[in-house]
Amino acid sequence: MPRTFYADTLEVPANTTWRAPAELLMALPTGIIAEIFVQGAPEHQHQVSLAIYHLGHRIFPEGETEYFYPSEFPAVFGFQSEMTPGIHLVTIRAANTDDTYPHSVYVGITVE
Repeated sequence: MPRTFYADTLEVPANTTWRAPAELLMALPTGIIAEIFVQGAPEHQHQVSLAIYHLGHRIFPEGETEYFYPSEFPAVFGFQSEMTPGIHLVTIRAANTDDTYPHSVYVGITVE
């Protein structure tokens, strides 16, 4: 099966909490999510946390109380999560504890 990489950027404003997280909707084709790529910047390490959802359920990282903290080093995770046919949206949610600056997170998803 061919693989296609989809990428986008989520800017997370300063003082964004998990009660009202920043959100990015990514439209993907029906298929299997094979990889997730996440990268941040060195200045926001441990200030920005994110999670990825499909159909309202967290698919990355596993566990409803877990978050991923991006850094300047690209993180690529092998993955096997089937998209529900006809529902093409994945939601990336993020919070930012920095009280002064917004921070951007780069997210890529490979679908096969």
